[in-house]
Amino acid sequence: MKRKYFPSEMLEEAKLAWILGHSQAKSPMEKAVQASRRNGASAAATTLSPSSNISGDSGQKEEDLMAKPVSHIRFAFDGQIMTELESDTPTYAGLHHHGENPDKPGYTIPELLHLSRSTVPAQRAVAMSTLGCILHKINIGAWDLGEAAEVYAGLLDWQAELYFVHGIRDVSKTGRMEATMALWTFVVEMA
Repeated sequence: MKRKYFPSEMLEEAKLAWILGHSQAKSPMEKAVQASRRNGASAAATTLSPSSNISGDSGQKEEDLMAKPVSHIRFAFDGQIMTELESDTPTYAGLHHHGENPDKPGYTIPELLHLSRSTVPAQRAVAMSTLGCILHKINIGAWDLGEAAEVYAGLLDWQAELYFVHGIRDVSKTGRMEATMALWTFVVEMA
């Protein structure tokens, strides 16, 4: 198309990288995670760490939290755990993203917490809703006790309650409602 309609324009390959397949193009979050793995530094901590955004000191380093298996469990919007069998979920189902593994459907706890701090109100609301659904699945016993305990411990490790409290002050009514429901599920329904 460039040759036919815009022959005098300079080709800028870097700006066209997003058109490539997921296995070739990298999102800013993917680049940050890869850089942190390469350098051994915590480049991704500024984008994923709850301590850098909310509490000031989480007690655990972000690398330690990311090393735990619970940080890699993927969830659907209804709080269900995504299995490897569901990896062929079509992209129009809305579960594919530009996070660490864009080829895998679903969201991890760190990705949902990061999304809950988005500048887009609908993304914050969806993240809070999904976290609330995860907590509800724990409460109703949708998973075996070991899985439920692991996911709950992961939410505690990532200090999810601080994100819920922050969400209550959201400017969006939907965001406030979803954060309130998630916090209610976390505090009242867990009791």
